[in-house]
Amino acid sequence: MTGAAKLDLLAQASIFILPSYQENLPVALLEAMAMGLPVVTTPVAGIPDMVEEGRNGFLVPPGDYAGLAERLVRLAHDPALRRSMGEANVAKVRQEYHPALFAKRIADVYRKLLDEPSAAGDSARRRVAGEPVQDDVAGNI
Repeated sequence: MTGAAKLDLLAQASIFILPSYQENLPVALLEAMAMGLPVVTTPVAGIPDMVEEGRNGFLVPPGDYAGLAERLVRLAHDPALRRSMGEANVAKVRQEYHPALFAKRIADVYRKLLDEPSAAGDSARRRVAGEPVQDDVAGNI
């Protein structure tokens, strides 16, 4: 599901649940957080970097169905907790995952490479300037 239909479903939701066994950095989780939803998910791969237990969501071990149910019931019965976790998620997305932040981080990496006094940095500078590059670094790309 994409676009307006997905946004409509997220807008109607009270809680976002992602009981995954494998993830990397799930975009669906970021989208739910940006929409102000509290989350219940599993602490796999990059998820613990996104979700702080008890602050902006709950982390339940994969396969812990009883723990998952307990966290869902707790959130269902506590509107103030849902609201505070949702607000924490909106703030976290704005502070750490906003596209402008990623663009700046990528620009910083390129700037560092271009300013670095090394063979790799020199090759990068020459590539950006459109100059021919004839070294081991360029030959391996």
